[in-house]
Parts: sequence; structure tokens; C-alpha cells
Amino acid sequence: MEKTVEQMSLREKIGQCFSVGFPGTELTEEYSDFLKEFQVGNLILFGENIESGEQLSELCSTLRQQVLENTQIAPFIMIDQEGGAIVRLSDDLVNVPGAMATAASQNPENAYAAGQLTGRQLRRLGINFDLAPVMDINCNRNNPVIGIRSYGDEPGQVGTYAMKMAKGLISEKVLACAKHFPGHGDTAQDSHLSLPIVDKPMEQLEKTELRPFREAVDMGIPAVMSAHILFPALEPEKIPATMSEKILTGLLRKTYGFQGIILSDCMEMGAIKKYYGTANGVVKALGAGVNIVLISHTPSAAKEAIEAVEKAVGEGALLEEVIDASVKRILALKKVYAEKEDRDGRLVLEEDKQKAYRLLKETITPVTMPFGKTPKAGENPFFAGCYAYRITLAANMENKTLSFPEWMERKLGGTSCIFSPNPQEEEICRIVEKAKGHSSIVIGTYNGHLQKGQIKLIERLSKLDTPVTVFALRNPYDLKDLPQNVTAIVMWEYSVRSFQAALEILKGEWMPKGQMPIRW
Repeated sequence: MEKTVEQMSLREKIGQCFSVGFPGTELTEEYSDFLKEFQVGNLILFGENIESGEQLSELCSTLRQQVLENTQIAPFIMIDQEGGAIVRLSDDLVNVPGAMATAASQNPENAYAAGQLTGRQLRRLGINFDLAPVMDINCNRNNPVIGIRSYGDEPGQVGTYAMKMAKGLISEKVLACAKHFPGHGDTAQDSHLSLPIVDKPMEQLEKTELRPFREAVDMGIPAVMSAHILFPALEPEKIPATMSEKILTGLLRKTYGFQGIILSDCMEMGAIKKYYGTANGVVKALGAGVNIVLISHTPSAAKEAIEAVEKAVGEGALLEEVIDASVKRILALKKVYAEKEDRDGRLVLEEDKQKAYRLLKETITPVTMPFGKTPKAGENPFFAGCYAYRITLAANMENKTLSFPEWMERKLGGTSCIFSPNPQEEEICRIVEKAKGHSSIVIGTYNGHLQKGQIKLIERLSKLDTPVTVFALRNPYDLKDLPQNVTAIVMWEYSVRSFQAALEILKGEWMPKGQMPIRW
């Protein structure tokens, strides 16, 4: 290891400390030239890079080969495949339920199974690093970026489920990463857009936000991702955790004894780009203790940042020994997770897709069942809902080809109606008129607790002499305080998989049995 690092040029070493994303579904000549010129050692994939399993598998092979030719070191190929609302893989592949949904099954072994299924699928595609699990605690119901990505609001539960998922991933030789240290759960702002602050005393942070991470370190988590958040109790200067030596080197490394690699969240996010500048933020992050910085979307931003790091090292503002130490940590983990591909030619196991669907069914959670069972759709049902709009930049691009009401109408007949995310009085009145005279009313909400028009619509529909069923297709808080005559069920995600489960429930094929994993 020592010899390898000693033989590397400064640019080669810096390249190992970057993970860079790109637009499109294939390796372009421009991106290929960039990878070669800047000796980039790692890559990150998003939904915009993926069309199908076959295309993704070929892309991963091409990317791996390109980086190997450039650097003679296998790359980490990273992805945010958390499950549920945050998945990048296409529907022809294995996708598991999300964190809070899995906790609703009341069985931590389901988190292990979710990690194992995810790891097995990623390995078959050529992906060796999953930026999961989320270890943030759901302390704030108005958090726009974490919410259902968390395993709950109780630190012990979050730590237990998150480490089970991590172990499942690792069992399939996929690197797991605890995020977002020291904790992104108690903010009402999205760090993709602004710079949040968690202003709690150290004693409170130790009992809540920090506990799952501390326990994960004790259990050998191999990677941790930092948060772009201000923590005045941990860092008196106005700099986020990602750029704080006190938090990353002092607390995480020295106090907790973490020996793995530290990744930054994406350095193009608003919390860094707007307030510090991406290139400057990267230099500060590497100096603070980050080993791999993520620049998720724009190769030109990575180019500027790499040149800024080279300049900082040349001027003595960033010590080359710091870069060397990072590269040694990175190469040690690459030896375990990246050197071999372990593919057997099959892109997806059908039995794994079936297991993932069975897991999803265990997560579905009834909130109110006034009739003791779900009302059947009947001969002339009315379906209404909005598209899954993009509440956070952590999510994939908006997909207006998938519509809950239209999907249900195709399966069960009746009438479908798409409403805006926050319907106002005129639209509500129009939908109520349309709903009259149907055998049943079925609504799919999407963050209705933030878009109150959805809740007003349900209240109005509940006054009709027609049974109303509401499926929360993301957030459980949508169903708090609905009229008592409404059947309310949490589905946890807006996907064909959850639509299929809702269809089976409406047909009376089975009853949901999940339990709410959070305090109302």
C-alpha cells in the first residue's frame, strides 16, 4: 500500500479523493477525456444515468474499464439506493422498501434482508458502493429531505435497523455508508438548497443525533457521509460539518475512533455552493478530514475543484500528507470491495424481486379502519391523486408518466382524476362534483401534510355518502387527523410496486399489518 501511494503523482492521488457524476446514459467522449486528464478514481450514478438493467450493466462495465485503464486502480462506483422513495434503479430491477417503511414491519431482520437484496442486485450490475443507510433521526415532521428516509424518531431503533441494512449490504460485498453525520433529521430546511442549522446542546446531540453514528462506528461501519449543516455546539465557527476539522477529525476520528473513510455529501449542493463555493468547499473539506468528495452532476465543477486542490497543496494550504492518508484508507477498502467484480451474467434474480415485494407488503400500515376492513372498490370507483412531485433534490427527476389514479383506473375501471399538489377551493369543488355517484372514492396523497389542499379535499369528500379510502404514497403524516369515517393506509412510496399492493388491498386479497414506527 505504502509503495503504491508513493509511486503516484499528486494528480493521481487527488483523483482517488473524488467521486464525480455526469449527465446522460452513456460514456461520452467529453466525459471520457475528463476522467483521463484528471485521473478521477470514483464515479456516482443517478436516475438520469439509468434506463434499464441491461443499459446500466453495460455502462458500469465501460466506466470501470475506463478508470482502470487511466489509473490502474479499480473505481468505487457509487449510487444512492436507499429503497422506497430514494431509489435510482429502474423498475426491471430489485427495489426494496425505504427505511421508515421497513421499520413499520416491526422486524429488524427485514432491514438486513433489504440490504442483502440491494447488495446482491448492485453487485450484479457492477456497482460496489451504496450510499446507504440513512442514520438520521426523524425529529422534525416538516423536514423536507429526510422524513421517511429515516428509520424513525427513536435513536435506538434507528441504529438497530440502519446497522442491519448495512450488514446486509456488506454481506454481498457492497460498501455501506452511514449518513448524514452528525445528523440531518432535525431541520426544516433542505441542504440541497440552503444551509440548515441544528442548534442543540452537546448533551442532547449525544442522546439523539449522534447515538446511531457512535454505535455504528463501534460496530465497524466502513464509511460515513458528512452533512452540510451547522452544529454550533460542535463547531463554533460558521462552517458546516463537512468542512469542520473539529467534527470530522476531532469527534468522529479521535473521540469515536472511526477508522473507515469519510465522504462528503455532494459539494454542488446549495449549502456549500451558495455559501462557500464548491472548489473552496472541497479544499476545506479535504483539510477537515473528508477522504472522498462527491461532485455529483457537473464534471466542469470537478475540474475546477481538482485544480483548486492542486493549487492549495502547492501553496501549502493543504498538506500532501493529508491527501496521502486519505488515499491509503481508500485503497485499503478498494482491495476488499472494488478489485473483483463478482458477476455471473444474470442481471436480476426473479426470486429476489418477489422477496422485495413480500417485504413491501409487510411494511404497509393501516392507520384508521372504520369498517374493520378496506372497502372494496366496487363497480364504478373514483380515483384521484397528484403526480409524485420533486420535494427534494435528493429524489429523482419528476416522472409524469406514472400516475396513481390513472394506473388504478386501468386495473379496476371507473374514473380517474389528477389534481395539483396543493388544490385550491375551485379545484376541490370540481373534484367533489366529479366524485359524486361513484361506488367508492380512493385518494392517493403525496406529502399532503405539507400541501394542505390535499387534506381539505379529503375532508370534503368524506362528507359524501360514499366510502373513502386514502393511501399515503409517501409520508404517514398525511393521515394524521383525517375524518374518522375515512379508511387510511400508509403505502410509503409512489411506485408501481406500491400501486400493485394497494390494488390487492382494494380487492380484499389481504389486510395490511404494519405498525407506525414513529410517534404522532
